[in-house]
Amino acid sequence: SPMVPTFRSDVRIFMVRPNSHGNTDGNNSPTLAWFGGGADLTPYYLFDEDITFFHSKMRDLCEAHSDSDADSDSNSMTRIDYPTMKQ
Repeated sequence: SPMVPTFRSDVRIFMVRPNSHGNTDGNNSPTLAWFGGGADLTPYYLFDEDITFFHSKMRDLCEAHSDSDADSDSNSMTRIDYPTMKQ
């Protein structure tokens, strides 16, 4: 139905193991990781209620998974334990 908007999203994880001080074996360097991607609503017919609903759900999702300590702890923003995250 053209009255139902299309939803599109993609998520990526980027992982980098830094080479610190010439160490190429990677055993002593933490893996840095971050997520990227996006989501959008593509309406064929624009309704304010759809826009409000979409953005409120996206906000709720982000808030539910945010790290409230991220601003005070720089490690929480740059380091993750990938095997734990995958469980």
